[in-house]
Amino acid sequence: MFKSNTMKASKIFARTILGTLVLLALGSSMACRKETVQLVYKPCPGAELVRDVDDNAYPTLQIGDQCWLRENLRTSRYRNGEDIPVIEEDSLWLSTSAGAFSFYTNDPDQDTLEGMLYNHFAISDNRGLCPTGWHVPTDDEWTTLQEYISRGDKDGGSLKDTLGWDFPNAGAANLMGYRARAAGFRAATGGFGGQGIHGFWWSATQADPGKAWTRQLNYASTSMFRNANFLLFGMSVRCVKD
Repeated sequence: MFKSNTMKASKIFARTILGTLVLLALGSSMACRKETVQLVYKPCPGAELVRDVDDNAYPTLQIGDQCWLRENLRTSRYRNGEDIPVIEEDSLWLSTSAGAFSFYTNDPDQDTLEGMLYNHFAISDNRGLCPTGWHVPTDDEWTTLQEYISRGDKDGGSLKDTLGWDFPNAGAANLMGYRARAAGFRAATGGFGGQGIHGFWWSATQADPGKAWTRQLNYASTSMFRNANFLLFGMSVRCVKD
C-alpha cells in the first residue's frame, strides 16, 4: 500500500512539473510571438512604393504614426526637375555654398542601397529634395522614431540592417524593417570615410550656426547618436511622409 501511494504521488508530482514547464514554454512562445507581431514590417497604407523625380522606386515603412522610406535617397534632381550638382573635386566640395551631392568615393555604383551623400544646402533648398508629399525629417521627427522604438540604448540595433556593416555590427536586428546601412560620409574637406562603420542621416533642423542635427549609427554600438555636424558634410537622407 505504501509503495503504491508513493508511486501515485510521484506520478502526480511529475505531471505537475510537466504541466508547469508546458505553461512556461507557451507563455514564452506567446511573448515572443507578441513582440514579433509588434515589430513586423508594414508598408505605408496606400503608399507601398514611392518614386522620386528620377523614377527611382522606394519601398515604404509604417513605424507608429510615421511613414518612412526604407532606403536612402538617391535622386540627382530636385523635386521641380532641376539638377543637383554632383561634385567630385575636394576643393569644390569645400568651397560650395549651394546644394550638392556625391557618390561615396565618387563611384556611381555606390548608390543602389547606400544612396547618395548630400550636403545640407541640398536639404534646405526650397526646390525640395524628397519626392512630392515627403520631406527630410526634422530633429523632432527623428526623436519620435526613437521614442516609438523605445529600446533605450538598443535603438540603433533595431534599425540597423544585418548586411552592409563591418563586424561586429553590434545589436543589428532590423526589427522594424528600416534597413539602415553604413553608407559612410564625405567630410567638409572632401575626403570620404566610414563606409561599413558609420551611417549618418541628416535632419532638416539646423543647430549651431553652420551645423545641423543628424543621427548616427555605428558598427560597434547598439545606440543611435544625435550629433550636430557641419553643413558641408555629405550624408545620407531618409524621407518621411508629410
